[in-house]
This record gives sequence, C-alpha cells and structure tokens, in this order.
Amino acid sequence: MTDRDDQILNHIGRYRVSIRAVMQELFFDGATCDHVLQRLASDSEKRIKIFRLLPGRLSYYQLTLTEARHRGFPDDRAGKRTSFSLREALAVLWFCCMTDKKRRRVDPQELPKFGIPDTRTTKPHSAEFSDDHAVIYRIFAPSPGARDDYLLLSLKRDAAEVLEHSELREWAAAGTYAFAILFETEGRLKRFKRRLESEKSFPVQVRLDLVPGPHRLAYTIRKLQKNGPGPAPADTARTS
Repeated sequence: MTDRDDQILNHIGRYRVSIRAVMQELFFDGATCDHVLQRLASDSEKRIKIFRLLPGRLSYYQLTLTEARHRGFPDDRAGKRTSFSLREALAVLWFCCMTDKKRRRVDPQELPKFGIPDTRTTKPHSAEFSDDHAVIYRIFAPSPGARDDYLLLSLKRDAAEVLEHSELREWAAAGTYAFAILFETEGRLKRFKRRLESEKSFPVQVRLDLVPGPHRLAYTIRKLQKNGPGPAPADTARTS
C-alpha cells in the first residue's frame, strides 16, 4: 500500500463517503484516479465498496467493514447509508473539500482537542484554519423538504445549548465557534437569510453556504471540469 492509498482510505473513513471528483482534487491534482479506486475495491484488496446509486451515473465510495475496523473507525462508517445520512455526508464533504476554503470534518471525540466540551450533539462539525484564526462549525444540512420554521427552531435550540456552556459561549462570542447551514438551492439560501436577518439578535454567528444536492452533483462536477481544475468558489452569506 502506498502513502496515497493510506490517505485516501483515511479520507473516506473520516467523511463517511467520498466521490471521485473530490479525491481527484485532493490526491491526484485533478488527474483521473479510476485505476487506484478500482484496485482498492478489487477482490484482492477489498478495502472500499463502490455504490453506483447517485443521479447522473455517479458513484460514491465507502470503506468495507474490515477496513473500517482496521483503521479504528466505528462500524457505521461501513454501514448502509440512509437517504438523509448520504445527503448529509455529501454536503459536508463538498463544504469541506470543494469550496474556496479547505476544512476538515471533525469527529465528536476530536472536539475536546479544540477545547470544546462534549455537547452530545449528533450534528457534524468541521474545522477551518487560516493564518490568523480558526473556526469550528456545527453543520446543519437540511433536506429540501424541511420547513424553514423548523430549521430556525433547531438553530435557536442549539444556540441555547451553546450558551449553557461557558467555554462554548466564549468561543461563540469570539466567532470561533459558529453554525454553518448548507443549502442545495440559492433561492432557499436567500429566503432563509432574510428570515434569519429578521431575528432581532442571534448569539451565534451563522454561515450560509450553497452545496450541490445529489441531483445537481453530476452537473456541478461537469461544470467544474469544463472551467478547469481547482475547487469552486463558495456561494456564501454570513449573518450574526
């Protein structure tokens, strides 16, 4: 096994799933990686599984149970994805790896390394680093059918939880612990931005980002390939 193989397998385990376009961007400088992925999925290695279930004839990749256990990941990293968990995993993957800022998905057990107490939330997190600051995002990836009023209620509930923890409250006040909401359509992002701005005050900064949903993933990837290598610029809005 090469060092790159090792990095790819750890990447898939961390993000639950990955897709070819992301791995080409991260590990192959935009070049094809089919030969490596086919080898890792071959009967002789059986390190990953290939699922050809996404619209536009796209596949996603997941660790086998044996490989997940070998790398110390929970068994559910190799388990069957529900529609919601797959959509969420793909949204977080894109937010972390394919926008204008590189981020890293953070597992719950890693949060104490950043001084963040165990809040027992099931929502995914990511860490964003730059030269002068770091931001930890609690990520919301609402499904297209989720109502905006329910999303706003969920934000308020989570914000109240943040304020109950002295450490998190300090991080939120400094803008180093924030919420990120990943929308699949620009119209909904703009509508919710207006809804959030109508609130008199909100104790946690909120970042709104646009990520492609499963049905626009193939189109977005083709558009990126047509425009040349490199990640797409983020469509974002921020409010506090």
